[in-house]
Amino acid sequence: MFDIIKLSAVLIFIVILLRWKYRIGIVLLNASGLLALLYLMPPAKIAATMGAAVTNPITIKLTLSLTFIRVLELILRENNILADMMEASKSLVKSRKLVIISMPMLIGMLPSLGGAYFSAPMVDESTKDLKMTQEEKGFINFWFRHPWEYVLPLYPGILLASAISGVELRALIIANLPYALTILLTGFFLSMKEVKGNVESVEVSKKGFFSFIPIGIIILLVCVVAGLRSLGQLAYFPL
Repeated sequence: MFDIIKLSAVLIFIVILLRWKYRIGIVLLNASGLLALLYLMPPAKIAATMGAAVTNPITIKLTLSLTFIRVLELILRENNILADMMEASKSLVKSRKLVIISMPMLIGMLPSLGGAYFSAPMVDESTKDLKMTQEEKGFINFWFRHPWEYVLPLYPGILLASAISGVELRALIIANLPYALTILLTGFFLSMKEVKGNVESVEVSKKGFFSFIPIGIIILLVCVVAGLRSLGQLAYFPL
């Protein structure tokens, strides 16, 4: 009972700090301090826990993964590869409905704090001649960027869940797949009911289609490594 009260107090503390617009890193650091205080942890034990956390292989692996994900996102954004992906999607998809949702879905393939700002103007542009409210456009921009979180290994959440739970990444992706599809289908049904027609054809150079290669290679490598590990041929690889 006391544990529930203590954890609830920490959770409320986190919510209050987030409400006050504190950075998430500062919030979690203070929450950790409050948790140690509530459980009366001695300084020596706190120091030992911090040392074990910093040197833990999972911590190191996740830190490297998050760093490389951020580097990849910056490279693709600064070299206009994301913009090329958008243009290519217009040439591949004729349905107005699919064009609209493809904008946030493509941006959503890369976890980025600025992803919403990047895809929002594209959603607005693709729906400018439709009678949609700003709230409806905001829903489309948010909803269709996030099904990837449950199945795409570029997202830190699924990597963290796999590392903490000990469940293989491949198995976790398969388990989450129905949930991701449900999100996609329900969002499509709710937001695209009034949208009709096709878009004008857009000619795109080969460069536009090549823009999908970086993402494709990463997904392919993850699938290959996970498959080999499941066969016992890469048991040492910490995926």
